[in-house]
Amino acid sequence: MDSGIVAFREIGAASEHAIRSGGRLLSWDMLVDEYAVLLKGGQSGSVGATHDHEHAHEMSYLDRPLRVVSGGTVTLRQLLAKGRPVLVIFFATWCPTCTLNVRNAAQAYAPYRERVTVVAVSFDPGDSEDDVLDFKRRMNLPDDWIYATTNVQFPNDLKVVSQETLLGFDLEGHVVYERRWGVFSPSELASALEAVARSAGGR
Repeated sequence: MDSGIVAFREIGAASEHAIRSGGRLLSWDMLVDEYAVLLKGGQSGSVGATHDHEHAHEMSYLDRPLRVVSGGTVTLRQLLAKGRPVLVIFFATWCPTCTLNVRNAAQAYAPYRERVTVVAVSFDPGDSEDDVLDFKRRMNLPDDWIYATTNVQFPNDLKVVSQETLLGFDLEGHVVYERRWGVFSPSELASALEAVARSAGGR
């Protein structure tokens, strides 16, 4: 019916297509909400339309709300305003590689506890808040990390197509570190944390 909407079984494939085509990534709930607006006579402007990257703010990821499993939402901009750079660790609760990565990150984290804010964000829309909390408990991850379920627009803004991704942000919200595939050793994660910490002025 030429709706301009393409459905995917896997979030990674959907992200890759959205990046290649200049489209937007919508969860099922977001798509239903937008059609509900149209059915009520409102204006959506997004269903069946492509995203205009030339006019979109290149740092829109700073204001995408992430739902924190301890309650409420937070944006990257709000976290950076507290005066620490941020390392975002994407993961999925079912991913064996992610299990190694988050454990290795926890192992490397202690010296950077006062210098870097770590945010662990589920990449999989199927991961519920309870799933993320259970993952944190099973992996024995630090209590002072921030744990969030996905907002599909957040990884899409950052062109993230794999749950095995690390991104570090300086205080202005620019990406200063990135690794997008594979297993990251404790030493690699220590290097990532160091790079992110130094972006704040080498304290």
